[in-house]
Amino acid sequence: MRRAPKLTGNLGAAYTTELAKGSVTLSGNFYYTAKFYFDYVQQVPQSQYATLGLSAAWTDASGRLVLRLSGDNVTDKKYYVGVIQNSFGGAATWAPLATVNGSIRLNLW
Repeated sequence: MRRAPKLTGNLGAAYTTELAKGSVTLSGNFYYTAKFYFDYVQQVPQSQYATLGLSAAWTDASGRLVLRLSGDNVTDKKYYVGVIQNSFGGAATWAPLATVNGSIRLNLW
């Protein structure tokens, strides 16, 4: 079966504590997949890989203001998210490398 690794797993954790007249939540998400193939005849493999996502968010005491900083694929792992083959050749799409995002959220009610 294509795109069916023998093993895949996901592990996430979060920790919240009070900090600076509010609370801070630190979280992480680890994903692992074993080797798999993008095609039925097993000519286009994707080797095993693991990714890590991290996040830190501070919420003020009222719960109205949230400041968040997060990163996806922080280990900068290079892997395919899609492969297409035809009689003229093939093409692959790579997953984004490490990305960092920040946000400010204000809850008005």
